[in-house]
Amino acid sequence: MFGTIEREKAEIGYLITLYPMPNLVKEAAKYSTYQNKMFGHTYPKISVVSIQELLDGQRMNLPTAEVLKSAERKSGNDAPTIF
Repeated sequence: MFGTIEREKAEIGYLITLYPMPNLVKEAAKYSTYQNKMFGHTYPKISVVSIQELLDGQRMNLPTAEVLKSAERKSGNDAPTIF
């Protein structure tokens, strides 16, 4: 996942898994952190959350909008067709 974050030039990444994966959480903790300059909060570079944790009420610790990346809009013949 870290390779994908680097390739996409993303600040952080979230991996949502079907089952809890403690070993993956430990591995993700080895990577650096992201510092939100607007509020001074620190976030892990990679976060791993299971569906069960989300259903149990755990919230994802998301930074403010300064990190969010917008998808590139395609128009005309470049846009993929569904059917």
